[in-house]
Amino acid sequence: MRQMDAVLTTINGTGLMAMVAVLYGLVQRVHLPRWQRHALLGLAFGFGAAAGMMEPLQLAPGNFMDCRNLFIGFAGVFAGPIGAGIAFVVGAAARLAIGGPGAIYGVISMYIAGLLGLMWVLKRLRPDVMKSYHFTIIGAHISLSFGAMFFLPTQSGFQNVVETLPAFIVFNIVAATVFGTLINRERERARKERLLTEKADTDFLTGSLNRQGLERRYSATRALGTPKGAALLLFDLDHFKQVNDNYGHGVGDDVLADTVQTIRSRLRPGDIFARVGGEEFLILLQDVTRDTAHRKADKLRQAVCENVIIVDAPEREVTISVGVAHYRTDLPDLSEAMKAADALLYVAKDTGRNRVVAATIPYPVRGSRPASGAMPGPYLVSETPSG
Repeated sequence: MRQMDAVLTTINGTGLMAMVAVLYGLVQRVHLPRWQRHALLGLAFGFGAAAGMMEPLQLAPGNFMDCRNLFIGFAGVFAGPIGAGIAFVVGAAARLAIGGPGAIYGVISMYIAGLLGLMWVLKRLRPDVMKSYHFTIIGAHISLSFGAMFFLPTQSGFQNVVETLPAFIVFNIVAATVFGTLINRERERARKERLLTEKADTDFLTGSLNRQGLERRYSATRALGTPKGAALLLFDLDHFKQVNDNYGHGVGDDVLADTVQTIRSRLRPGDIFARVGGEEFLILLQDVTRDTAHRKADKLRQAVCENVIIVDAPEREVTISVGVAHYRTDLPDLSEAMKAADALLYVAKDTGRNRVVAATIPYPVRGSRPASGAMPGPYLVSETPSG
C-alpha cells in the first residue's frame, strides 16, 4: 500500500513540475525587471511546493513526505534569493497550516533545501551552460535536506523514513534531472525571444530604444504609477543639420553615438531612453518631482557640452535643448505626453537653445506647438540660461 502511495505522490509531483516549468517560461517572457520576475517565479515554486503537500506519502499521523523540497531548492537555483525566500515562505506557511508533530521538521527541511539550491547561484558552482547531468547533481544535493526527517518525534515516523527515504532520494534525483532540463529549456527559449525582441526594439546606430521599443516600455511603465510622478525629457542636438552638412553624415553619426553614450552613463537602470527622430531623443524618469527632473536634465545638458566633441572641429561646441514635461499623477498616452514635452522643447529652442524648460502638466495637452515666443499654456516653467 505504501508503495502505491509513493507512486501516486511521484505522479502528482511530476505533474506539478510540468506546470511550474510552463509558468516559468511564461514569466520569463514577460517584460519586467529581473527582481519582479524572480518574485513571480518564487510564488510559482512556492505554490508548487504547497500543492505537492496535498498528495503526500503519509509516514505517520502528522508526518509525511512529498516533493516540496525540490520546488524550494529549484527556486534558489532559478530565481535566486528573492525567489527562494518567497517560495520558502509560501511552502512553510502551507506546512504549518497542515500541522502535525512533524511540521517544524518539515519547515526546517524546506529551509535547508532553499539554502542548498542557493549555493548553485554562486559562480564557483554554477556552470556557464547547464546540462542534464548538472540537474542530477543538484537533485542529489537537495536530497541532503531530507536529513531533518530523521529527527521526527514519533518512532513509527522514523522507521517509515528509513523505509521510504532511498526511494524518495531516487525520485528526487530523477525528477530534478527532468524538472531542471524542462525549466532550463524554457529559460533558453525565453532568453532567445527576449534577445530577438530587444533587437527589434533597439536603434541600430545608438543602441537606445527605437519608437517601437519606447511604446512597449512606456505602456508597461505607465501602468505602474509612481508616488512623486514621472517626467518626459525630450531633447535634440542644436544645429545638428549643420554638422551633417559641414562635416558629413559619418561625423554626425559619431556625434549622435557619443551623445547617447554620455547621457546613458548618467541615467538610472530603470530609466527609459529612446531615439524618436533623427537627432531627437526621449528619456522617461520615474518617481521624480519637477525640480528633480529639471536638475537632472540640466546636468545632462552640461555633460554633453563638456564631453561630446566634433573630431574634425573640436572648437565647435555640441549642445542640446531639453523640454521637460512632468506629470504628478498618471501618465497620459505617449503621443499626448510627447506633445507636451515637444511644446516645452520648442520654447527652449526659441529662447536661445542650449537650455532646459520644465513644467508640471496639470492636464493633457491638445493642439500644436505654440506660436513663436509664446509659452505653451499656463505651466510652471523654469529655464536654464545658456552658458
